[in-house]
Amino acid sequence: MNFETDRLIIRGWKEDDANRLFLLVNDPDVGMACGWPRHESIDEAREFIKSSMLGDGNWAIVLKENGELIGEIEMRIPYCTDIRDPEEGELGFWLGKEYWGKGYMSEAVRCILHYAFTDLNKKNMYAGHFVGNENSNRIITRLGFEFYKTHTYLIDLKTNRILIVEDYKMSKDKYLELYSK
Repeated sequence: MNFETDRLIIRGWKEDDANRLFLLVNDPDVGMACGWPRHESIDEAREFIKSSMLGDGNWAIVLKENGELIGEIEMRIPYCTDIRDPEEGELGFWLGKEYWGKGYMSEAVRCILHYAFTDLNKKNMYAGHFVGNENSNRIITRLGFEFYKTHTYLIDLKTNRILIVEDYKMSKDKYLELYSK
């Protein structure tokens, strides 16, 4: 399923997105904020798309005006939280650094929240960020998510790298209160 907003197309990933993905996430301010190791090649980025990003619930964020890939948004159960209820979902997202501060991610998140609460009838949606990722924190709280809890997240089994995650929650009632006017 694809979506369209005023400025964005939110569509499924393609293997052809590997070149652009490689450029965007190799910025340490982007990839490290997602907890990803640096991709060493375009082929590695392509394999990452094939193994992790194809299929339902993962979307590439593309500028409508020129078709340029600028980021990703995904909705899964479970993801980083301990959520296991199919009536709930969790968002994850990232955006290329040159697109920060332009409202693109807020636009994409609002679109997927609408889909989650209206079309899928989710009762709660969650979003989280690694401690220190203030950009994601601002987006999450500005859109109306409320703090839920903090937990640890094992990011790399080889190195036992553990990060602290702050989780936020939005109920369907809260969404309707904020966005159905």
